[in-house]
Amino acid sequence: MKSAAIVSLITKDSLKLDAIVFGPDQAAVGFVFVHGLGSSAFSHTDVLPEGEAYVSLYINNRGHDGVTAVKRLKPETEKGYEWFPAGKAHEVFEECVHDIQAGVDYLKERGITKIYLVGHSTGCQKSVYYLSQTDKNDIAGSILICPMSDYAAATKQDDPQKLAAAIKHAREMIKHGDSGELIPSTIWPDAIDAQRFLSLYTPDSVEEIFTYGQPGKKPQLLQKVTAPLLILLAENDEYADRPIVEIADWFKDNVGHASVELIPGSLHSLTGKDDQIQSQISSWIAGLR
Repeated sequence: MKSAAIVSLITKDSLKLDAIVFGPDQAAVGFVFVHGLGSSAFSHTDVLPEGEAYVSLYINNRGHDGVTAVKRLKPETEKGYEWFPAGKAHEVFEECVHDIQAGVDYLKERGITKIYLVGHSTGCQKSVYYLSQTDKNDIAGSILICPMSDYAAATKQDDPQKLAAAIKHAREMIKHGDSGELIPSTIWPDAIDAQRFLSLYTPDSVEEIFTYGQPGKKPQLLQKVTAPLLILLAENDEYADRPIVEIADWFKDNVGHASVELIPGSLHSLTGKDDQIQSQISSWIAGLR
């Protein structure tokens, strides 16, 4: 059993996020793990390389679990905080930069200068968005594990009429000032508010970063990232809307500086593939030195 510590991170917008950190006080390399949609810091705590050279930080970002709340510090109140609506149902995608920055700042405070972002699933979109916003020279690289388009998956797997009706309803809700209200379950079965639904499932949203589901559309935010990238695709990813080799080719065609590899026999959940992924990440980092 590996030892861990629980830490609290305070974001730029005053949210208090819990995180787990593994690794020694002195390490050369630090990882910030960005979990996927509705997941948590506990989701994939064995996929990152271990040893004296590594520190791994797994953050419960504001999108953890389904419908939840996190503390937002408010010193002027009696309690000193208020509850902030969160979870995959309520998070605002663009605010992910605050969560990731809090993690990066924590590792810097520990004296770690070689920092890698590691995203899984929707955590990949968040990692790319963060890297695209400014010149992040303090990030040594990023590992994107199962970077699937939620829009492409929805158009493949969901009933087109139901999806169109939900999009129309969400847009009406926003027009009436109800962007943070949950879409009725009679319209869409998952608990999700109007703005989050449109962010995930419409083709022109900021979050639609991996645009392989839209022929001819350039992934502009992805192409702004200059840091080294390792893209790991699950060979049997159930959220892929086409053969995974075609998605791999799309990444190779659109991000020339990225290394693109398959995780043999893996589903999106990565079950049973921890050792394989650790090896792929370790080899890639060794090749950068």
